[in-house]
Amino acid sequence: SHQAGFTYTARHMADLTLEQVAGWFNLPLRVEATGAAHPLAVFAEQLHRCLVGAGQGLLAAGMADFFDVVDAVTPAAPAPPPVGADASAATCPSAWPLISRLVGLCPAFNDREMYTDPKTHQAAPVLFMKKVQLAMAELYRRFRRSDPGRFAFRDIDSLTVFVDNVLPCMLRVNGVLRVSPALTARIEARQPLDPGSPEEMELRACALVACSRLVARLRERGVVSPTEADLDYYLWLMGKWDQY
Repeated sequence: SHQAGFTYTARHMADLTLEQVAGWFNLPLRVEATGAAHPLAVFAEQLHRCLVGAGQGLLAAGMADFFDVVDAVTPAAPAPPPVGADASAATCPSAWPLISRLVGLCPAFNDREMYTDPKTHQAAPVLFMKKVQLAMAELYRRFRRSDPGRFAFRDIDSLTVFVDNVLPCMLRVNGVLRVSPALTARIEARQPLDPGSPEEMELRACALVACSRLVARLRERGVVSPTEADLDYYLWLMGKWDQY
C-alpha cells in the first residue's frame, strides 16, 4: 500500500492535490517558457479526479483502503494448491461480486457512457468497465496461485478486453476495424476525439466486439484457452513497438 512516498489509503487519496498527483507521475502542469497549460495537464487532472473519487468513495463506505474492500467481499483464502497448479474451479470465487462493489465505490471504475442511436435517436447506456476489469485480471494473474480463495476467479473468461484508445488503434492499423473515410481523416490528422463522443464510443465498442470474435476464432482453431485479457495484453504491448 506504499509506493514512491505515497500511501494508498482512502484518507490520503481523498486529500490529494492536483500538484501532488502531477509531481508523483512527473506530469508538467505548465509550459515553463510561457506559463500556458501543458498538454499533459489534462491527464494529470484525470488522474487526480480518479484518485480523489476513489478515496472519497472508500471513506463514505467506511473503508480504510482497497484491502478492506477485498476483505469484505472475498472469502478467507484456503491453503494454496501445489506449486504450478491452479485451484479447482469448484472452490474458486467469482470476480463479479468484487467488480460490483468497486464500481459502486469508485466513480473511475464505473466506466459507462450514454449512447444515442443516430437512426432511432434512442439513448442507452454502454458499459466498458475498463479499469475494474483490468484490476480483476491483474489480481488473477498475480495471485491466483498464492491466494486462490480470493483471486483464482472461476469466471475470468467472462471478462472483456479493457478497451481504451490503444485497442481501436491497433485493430484499425492492422485492418481488423474499418473506419469511415471522414473519421479516418480526423484520426490521421491527429484530431482528438472527445471522451464520451459518439465516435469514441463507437470505436471502443467495435474494438470490444472484434476482440471477442478474435478470441472465439482462436478457440475454434485449437489455441489453448485464450482469454480476452490475453489478447488485450498482447495488443497493448504491440502498441509499444517502434512501428506503431
